[in-house]
Amino acid sequence: LNAGSDQIDWRIEGILPSEGVGRLAGPAGYGKSWMILDLALECGRGGLWLGKFATKKTKVLYIDEESSQALLRKRLNKLLNGKGVLKETLDVDFVVGQGLCFNNDSSVLQLRELMKEHKPGLVILDSLIRVHRAEENSAKEMASVFGVVKSIIREFNCAFLFCDHQRKPGQFGGGADFLLRGSTEKVAFVD
Repeated sequence: LNAGSDQIDWRIEGILPSEGVGRLAGPAGYGKSWMILDLALECGRGGLWLGKFATKKTKVLYIDEESSQALLRKRLNKLLNGKGVLKETLDVDFVVGQGLCFNNDSSVLQLRELMKEHKPGLVILDSLIRVHRAEENSAKEMASVFGVVKSIIREFNCAFLFCDHQRKPGQFGGGADFLLRGSTEKVAFVD
């Protein structure tokens, strides 16, 4: 490492480094998609996420492989109306239902082209389970998926945030990490 500042540049203050990876996980129906859509809007304007966490204004690429365009549009309009913000004032681009897959070379190439075109500082993906074909319980297979993500982060100097599902509370004993679906590689991957 070269001598220099040890200051961290944050996308979300104290939560997500500007060249890091995060994951927002919760059971189905708990509002994860609403939260990450709100995050996209706040990062697109440099506001406070959830009214509390400072964000650094940046270009956001929001990739939704889970919702329909109509549902995403409805949620977006509700959030914008609630904030009194016009979409045109935000630096957020949306890509919906394109079949992104980190295990597919041509799909990754398409993502790299999107990255070149949009130049985002933050990529939000809804949801992790929809953008790979790896066995989630295999650390080796998930490490391969995450290796592709890390290479894109380094190439484009950006942050990634994944929406992810978790088991329902009470299904498994142990700490919060046991609620995550799949391999512990998912826990180790985030910053």
